[in-house]
Amino acid sequence: MEILAKMGAKIAIANRRKYGHEPLAEQLVKSQSVLKADALNIEGNCHITGTRCHSHGDHRITMSLAIAALFAHGETIIEDPECTYISYPKFYKTLAELKV
Repeated sequence: MEILAKMGAKIAIANRRKYGHEPLAEQLVKSQSVLKADALNIEGNCHITGTRCHSHGDHRITMSLAIAALFAHGETIIEDPECTYISYPKFYKTLAELKV
């Protein structure tokens, strides 16, 4: 969430809860610009700047950061990128094949 805020998004978190041992919440992200890639629309600041990102070992955050990094100006470094192997071992291969 810190990274999205650094990228210019306005973030609100609502309905915090736990499911098993996993923390959950509704994350509301607002901005003014829209980036489009096929059927995926990402609303946010159109001037995303690359930065060092910490996924905290969460494969979902890592995959989201990797997609956002495609649109970033400058280098993006994601700590622990291998954690995507938990749910999607071929994530980076698939991402490269999409040639977004």
